[in-house]
Amino acid sequence: MAIYTKEAIWAAADELEAAGERPTQANIRRKLGGGSFTTISEAMNERRAQREAAQAPRREPAPERVVTASQEFAVIVWDAAQDVVNGRLAAEREALEAARQEFEAEQQQAAEFADQLSADLEAATATVQGLTTKLEQTERSAAEATARAERAEATAAERQSHIDSIKTEQAQQQTEHAAELARMATQLAEQQAALTKCQQEREALTGKLAKAEATAEAVTAQLSEVQTTLTKCQQEREALAGKLTKAEATAEAVKGQVAGLQGQLEAAQERFERVTIERDEARSRADRAEATAQTVMKQHSELIASIGKAKPEQAQPAEGKPASKRAQAKKPQN
Repeated sequence: MAIYTKEAIWAAADELEAAGERPTQANIRRKLGGGSFTTISEAMNERRAQREAAQAPRREPAPERVVTASQEFAVIVWDAAQDVVNGRLAAEREALEAARQEFEAEQQQAAEFADQLSADLEAATATVQGLTTKLEQTERSAAEATARAERAEATAAERQSHIDSIKTEQAQQQTEHAAELARMATQLAEQQAALTKCQQEREALTGKLAKAEATAEAVTAQLSEVQTTLTKCQQEREALAGKLTKAEATAEAVKGQVAGLQGQLEAAQERFERVTIERDEARSRADRAEATAQTVMKQHSELIASIGKAKPEQAQPAEGKPASKRAQAKKPQN
């Protein structure tokens, strides 16, 4: 079995994808014209890991409009929202990574089993071919023995006729001819015994050949079952990849909604609730996000109350200008 490099395996996978086909191990092996399932599985796992490494989450800075409206409040809300979203995404990635590792382990075991079955099938095929060759040789030997026996019988009949014709003239040679006839009869019996033995060996080889063919059929059935299992595992992997893509898209949508926060905590709460409804499997994590948002709302209410109390004690700053340092010093800290 030829050994292919991971670059050749990756090139075959790229060609399959460019042709609109899925780069499964069976398709790649067909594209290469051979190769070990274990080698193909390891190369594809490395290729998938390199692609996933380029999809690390990024932390986006707060928009300028949120900073201008209420810097401290917006930064708190923005950080809390990003922590929640990134926490969800990290948890989803960890779960998917665990599932991917488990799938790759099962896929590795299935590939090794498929390689073993392929080797067993090749060995069984070689055994069948050897038995077939030996059976053909035995049949040829049996045919030759039969021909020799027929020639011996013809010779014995000819000699017996000759003995009958000269019996009256060569009575003194009767004993010698009788001994010769006995010798020929013994030779004929030996040849018949050899023919019987060849026929028995032929029957035994025929039985072995039938057994080897049955073994080859069983190995072929096992190999087909393993290939079916591999196909199912690849389909499950693709389903997990689809879920990961959907989760990332949902996370990006949530980050976009958080970027549109302009101090309106209720709008952010509604967006968090929609994300919670769409992501039933992250319900417990969404509850923690809701608690965080409520804490921020309380801090915002306390901030508004503190600002309302401080208004009689300080002058209103001019429009478009920052408040005085004294007013900023009285501003409560979150």
